[in-house]
Amino acid sequence: QVVATIVSPDLNNQLAQERTILQRLSIDYERQQIQTRTTILAGQQVQETAAVDVELARSNEYRASESIKFQVISKADHELLIAELKKAELMHQHAIQNLALQKENLDFELRAKKLDVDGQQLVVNNIERRVAELELKSPITGVVGSVNARDRDVVARDSSIVMLVDLTAFEIEINIPES
Repeated sequence: QVVATIVSPDLNNQLAQERTILQRLSIDYERQQIQTRTTILAGQQVQETAAVDVELARSNEYRASESIKFQVISKADHELLIAELKKAELMHQHAIQNLALQKENLDFELRAKKLDVDGQQLVVNNIERRVAELELKSPITGVVGSVNARDRDVVARDSSIVMLVDLTAFEIEINIPES
């Protein structure tokens, strides 16, 4: 049973502050998740657009190669379309590499935010444990023998507050005369 409850406004205030920090870090983590998805989506869009540009440049280059056979376009125009195809392929490769780097960076940022949240959760758990320890529970079945502190007294750490008497083990001490 609970024998006494110690009130610690400082500890309760610290717990409230740490919970607020935990909530803020959790919101930052969720915001980072949304930002990660948005950035990856934008990177995928750039990569897919670059892939379409490559297909268009290949198609133009194929038509130009067929047209050059019949001398419908000039060699300079054909070389320009080949250069555009190479440029589109290069842009596509860069988009793929950029998306991979963005994913790696964003995953790192997410893990860092998650570690912040987990670390703060440990702080909150520790303070909650300390607050729970403010309820003094009797380790034995017995009665309160004496109370060393009155209600609302300021008590020092590790000081005696209540004396409990164990009723399961009686001891009698008497004086018996010799005669």
